[in-house]
Amino acid sequence: MAVNTAATAASPLFRLSRELRDEIYKYAVVEEVIILQGTSIAEPGLLQVSKQVRAETTPIFYNRCDFLAEVRDYDFSNLKRSHVRLRKYARLFVTNLEYNAMGMIPHWPNLLCFLEDTHRDWRPNINMMIGDGTGFGAEEVVLDVLFSLVRRLRGVF
Repeated sequence: MAVNTAATAASPLFRLSRELRDEIYKYAVVEEVIILQGTSIAEPGLLQVSKQVRAETTPIFYNRCDFLAEVRDYDFSNLKRSHVRLRKYARLFVTNLEYNAMGMIPHWPNLLCFLEDTHRDWRPNINMMIGDGTGFGAEEVVLDVLFSLVRRLRGVF
């Protein structure tokens, strides 16, 4: 369906200043946490209204929302595909990455792939939360040391 640009320009919304529209957009599109499921990102319907509204609201949505991805068995492939979609914006917008390790044995090949990606600088600035914070202290320390070491070796190897 083609967007009628004359109707968009005549909309009372666009008679408001850009600053005021941005404030309205914040109330309309910002959610506390967006759960990433698979590689798709559920964008608010407002981003589909018109090209101008999409251009104005997309940066607000991606810069102001926190995205949460549940990762199992150290398989970050879905998050990596989502990151490809998100990287055209100012920063990666996934600020919390939850890894649910309860009752699972870590899948080391997946972890090694993620460490390799981290070394190649794919890994964005992610706060990693492992499990529910109980009973995983040693694993958290080991992972923190591994990722810290890999990041420090970026310019060396």
